[in-house]
Amino acid sequence: MEKFLQKVAEFILNDVGKECLHTAVILPNKRSEIFLKDHLKKLVSGPFWLPGIYSVDEFLEKASGLAEQDPVALYFELFDIHREITGKEARSIDDFLAWAPVMLSDFNDIDLYLADPEKIFTHLSDIKAMEEWNPDGRELTPLQQNYLAFFRSLYQYYKQLNERLQKNGAGYKGMVYRYLFENIEKLSTGWPWKRFVLAGFNALSKAEKNIFGYIIQNYQTDIFWDLDEYYFQPGEKKQHEAGRFIHDLVKEWKVENIQWIGNHLLNDDDKEITLLGIPKNIGQVKFAGQQIETWFKNDKTIVEKQSFSETAIVLADEELLLPLLNSLPTIKTENGNTIGYNVTMGYPLTDSPFTDLANQWLNLLIQHNEQSNRNYSVYYLLSLIGNPAFQFTFEGISKGMPRMLTENLNRLNSVYLSFDQVMDQFPDADEKSGDLMEIILNAGKSPMTFISAFITFLQSSKQVIDESGHKNDLLREQMAITMNLVKKLDILLQDNAGLLTLKAVQNIFNQLIRRTGINLKGEPLEGIQVMGMLETRNLDFKNIILLSANDGILPKTSNLESFIPFDIRSVYHLPLPKDKSDVYAYHFYRLLQRARNVIVVYNSEPGDLGGGEKSRFILQIEKELAPANKKLRVLNKALSIPFNASNKEEHITIPKTNEILNLIRKKLKSGISPTALSVYISCPLKFYFRYVLGLKAPDSIDESIEADVFGTVVHHVLQDIYSGAKGKPITVDFLKVQLKRTDDLLLKGFAEKYPGGDINSGKNLLILKVAGKYVRRFIHLEIDELKRKNRYLIA
Repeated sequence: MEKFLQKVAEFILNDVGKECLHTAVILPNKRSEIFLKDHLKKLVSGPFWLPGIYSVDEFLEKASGLAEQDPVALYFELFDIHREITGKEARSIDDFLAWAPVMLSDFNDIDLYLADPEKIFTHLSDIKAMEEWNPDGRELTPLQQNYLAFFRSLYQYYKQLNERLQKNGAGYKGMVYRYLFENIEKLSTGWPWKRFVLAGFNALSKAEKNIFGYIIQNYQTDIFWDLDEYYFQPGEKKQHEAGRFIHDLVKEWKVENIQWIGNHLLNDDDKEITLLGIPKNIGQVKFAGQQIETWFKNDKTIVEKQSFSETAIVLADEELLLPLLNSLPTIKTENGNTIGYNVTMGYPLTDSPFTDLANQWLNLLIQHNEQSNRNYSVYYLLSLIGNPAFQFTFEGISKGMPRMLTENLNRLNSVYLSFDQVMDQFPDADEKSGDLMEIILNAGKSPMTFISAFITFLQSSKQVIDESGHKNDLLREQMAITMNLVKKLDILLQDNAGLLTLKAVQNIFNQLIRRTGINLKGEPLEGIQVMGMLETRNLDFKNIILLSANDGILPKTSNLESFIPFDIRSVYHLPLPKDKSDVYAYHFYRLLQRARNVIVVYNSEPGDLGGGEKSRFILQIEKELAPANKKLRVLNKALSIPFNASNKEEHITIPKTNEILNLIRKKLKSGISPTALSVYISCPLKFYFRYVLGLKAPDSIDESIEADVFGTVVHHVLQDIYSGAKGKPITVDFLKVQLKRTDDLLLKGFAEKYPGGDINSGKNLLILKVAGKYVRRFIHLEIDELKRKNRYLIA
């Protein structure tokens, strides 16, 4: 099997040769660069001067002379523009950060596709004005006026942001590309390259098309595509979705000699594609591990034909990475060496315990700052203490401390605690852990105080890891990358510290986390490859296991977050979800071209997220590709979990002994509540455990007043009110007097049943008001009833 990048490498050696010094080879992504260099290394026997090898992004940034700015810094630049435009009406940084990424994304699309921003935003504001227009002539509300003012000002945001960034020699991706296109004649005079090789391109933005179109017209340029006759027919007006973008490039660049179009999908006679339905995501990753073991431990024919590096596990749903890593087998070669797995997509930092800790910590501090009594929520405190990073760090400082803290806080049975009450839980002997907890609790004074405190906590974690000789390399790496990210956040926020709130810091932190991953150390050219669909570009493998080939995942469907609706996007040729679908179609079919053993796995469990429905690419293989290539072996299989007859449901029966009957009679004498009757009807066994045996669920700390506490307090208040009339006739005057006691009785009841809770603000205050309304309404109904007939309270 001659691979695509191998053919490109042969061309560079044979045709470019001595011109390599002034040649730029441009590929879709960085991973292609690594594999191309490896092919060149294998082909040369002596010293060789490599050409400049770049990904598209690297080349265009280098060619433009502008540096791509960090998005977080751009959000603050946009917020500064926002305050300048709106003046006193400016929104808070918390509100602004919710839509700044959407605004920046729209600006990026407009520049990437060389659309006219003024026309787009004028068109958009006109449509919004028509939507808000009142046919009856009524004036717009202030809310409607502010809404329209925002859309009218979008062009101002765009214009001012571009002006500011150009002065600083920086820009966002779309701006960098647009700047290069508009100034390419001038900028290209300083380029060191005289010849270009473009390899493996597919979907390009209009700016990229025009930039490379200029290069093709003015420089010696060689273009290579990885195509197959199945989905690409030169000259045909109607194209398969997988070949749509390349067809447009060929037409726009007026390419006559199209290199290279293969015939693997329609002509190969040694290709086998298995379409396999497996219930649940966990079933898919377990199968992948078993299949790798089958291939490389049991099936010697496959091992003899190819090496481990020609095998790939491709994840259409990258969230399956963690369960997959825990399902992969350890494989040893005949000489005892362990075969590794190279994970190209990286471990997501969103799954790190340090990420969870930061959010739990911030939730605690934000809630503390919002409390009128400035106490700490025990609910959020227990959540923080339960975090693995917190437990690991405090356990390393003082053994048993996290468990002791949890037990003490639960024993106090308070919803909120003051700073001193929390600190009282630390013995005097544990000064070090007490000092760290004091830093944690006081970190809410300002956003920069929190960042400083977080760095201190991470330093303590590092010290514990170093002193304990902890062998968990992943935890160590998570801590180190989180430390670098928080320090970066510290630098980014220094100039805007006065504008920030803890919520804003949480928003920015999570955006940085989503863009950050842990590069799992491994040799990219050896071992079994584990990658996402986009990482497969330009790469060829003989063995492929593709997981999560379900509708909505392959191709991926996602909601487009944009201020610009689809109809305007369509008019101005901005990207639409259909474009992403066609991109995935090309990657899917290109991946199959040179493969020999392909297993496409989908989740067959109906009702699961992304489950049950096959990807339409699977249906295309069954209904279109298989009939077109009669030599192609397509196997359709389904795995199911066998029914185990021993797992029959067992009924629990409690014999009604004399002892149990006595307990039931005792309960009946004391009275049965409506709740108890409801429990008996829904589950007699639950009634037995709860009301006959008196077993209770462990107490939990609730963030707000729950329904059981609410009901108990209201019942007790009514019981207290009516107890004064026991054995007497109930009078209207008596009830009117009791009405005045309602608020005091409710406050007393909630103080007993919800100790330490703040009922003077927020949701709890609303619940208190509702309880008062219920009690007063009940008494008023009783007063109305007494006017018609007398009543006596017997017991």
